[in-house]
Amino acid sequence: MSLSLSRLTVVVLLAGGAPAGVFALPADTLRAGRVADTIRAAADSSQTYALYLPSRYETTRRWPILFLMDPRGRALLPLELFRPAAERYGYILMSSYQTRSDGPIAPNDRAINAMLVDAQTRFTIDSLRLYFAGFSGTGRLAWYYAYEIPTNVAGLIEAGAGLPEPELLLRKTLGNKSTPFAVFLSAGSTDFNYDEVLALDSRLDEFGVRHHLETFNGGHSWPPDSICTNALTWMQLQAMGDRRLSTDQRWIDSLFTDAVAHAEEIAPTSPYAASILYEKVSSDFAGLHDTAGLKENARRLAESESTKIIMKRISELAAADQAFQRRKDFFFDAFQRRTMGATTQSLRAELGLDDVQRQATQTIDTLETIAAMRRLASVFVRASYYEPQRYLAAGDTLRALRLFGLAQSIRPDDAQLCAERDRVYRVFAASRPVPRELACESAQQAPAR
Repeated sequence: MSLSLSRLTVVVLLAGGAPAGVFALPADTLRAGRVADTIRAAADSSQTYALYLPSRYETTRRWPILFLMDPRGRALLPLELFRPAAERYGYILMSSYQTRSDGPIAPNDRAINAMLVDAQTRFTIDSLRLYFAGFSGTGRLAWYYAYEIPTNVAGLIEAGAGLPEPELLLRKTLGNKSTPFAVFLSAGSTDFNYDEVLALDSRLDEFGVRHHLETFNGGHSWPPDSICTNALTWMQLQAMGDRRLSTDQRWIDSLFTDAVAHAEEIAPTSPYAASILYEKVSSDFAGLHDTAGLKENARRLAESESTKIIMKRISELAAADQAFQRRKDFFFDAFQRRTMGATTQSLRAELGLDDVQRQATQTIDTLETIAAMRRLASVFVRASYYEPQRYLAAGDTLRALRLFGLAQSIRPDDAQLCAERDRVYRVFAASRPVPRELACESAQQAPAR
């Protein structure tokens, strides 16, 4: 069988049956159990990736492989996060330096295709256990790659993002295309895409897609290594469930026992969290372990008074968040038509950011604190990156600088944003007068021209 991605320009060869060793494995570069920082792809010398071969790697058996796609091409970042689990479970890791989000898709196609070619020609891989992992924009693209070769892809790990297009699942269903791969989702509690990830998790149920969600304390980022380990542990379990991997019942029983024990432990003090955990365990181990009684445990805890109070508060905050998102969208849509006389404080007032920042620093209602932090993050990312990029591309530097100032008011200590403001300000101010307030502090302190 030939494995190829039709959206790509290079046909991937040799899937399934070709022997490894078409390219020799230089011992100094590709030593098992050690990270190879930079490997140049054999099929496309413009492409580079970081590589990890588990210490047990040898060519007489086939190995699952995880392709990592960082949205800024920081190949070593996700590779190090997944490396402990890859060593434990025996996964090959390949992580591209050329993957990007917020730009053309073609460079990602080329990066993935180059790694696929090398994976099949340099290593002995299990062609039925390919995995993709992406964060933010590259997580969205991973859906396209998985659907291109669904027979070969066993799982997709997506962090901090939802679908690449709202109706992708419906379109695949109407086209009689199933989703055979398992999906592991993660999001930080203050990630501006948090609600989008949770909505996708719920929607996957409607389409019968095997899925699992884990959240962590943090913002828009790859999850910590503990959750990356949980992701590969869950993928091992799912591979046993769909017969891509031989069943290890003792391991399954141990995993099940630990999960149920954890739910039982937290139930007295956190019935809401325990009810969700019982539901997850029931779903994760379906067909692999007797899950009788777990759904009843979840239902009982969900009907407790404390759980109902939390669910009511979550619903209230979700409604408030939707209202804020509408206000934010209206603000940015109208910004392109307004005059440039507005100050940073007047822009903050239009968005109600003083109130949101007060909510984010209060300590009485933790749920409200986290929700407010997500709202601030959503304004920050739009005002510090997406909207300014659009205005700079159109030559409207003043609007870009004004939005940089709004973003800096949310995160005054963000040195990267300050440096970008200074860079844009100095270039623009070199040919015309520009208010000093539109620059970061370092430019404002510079002597006048």
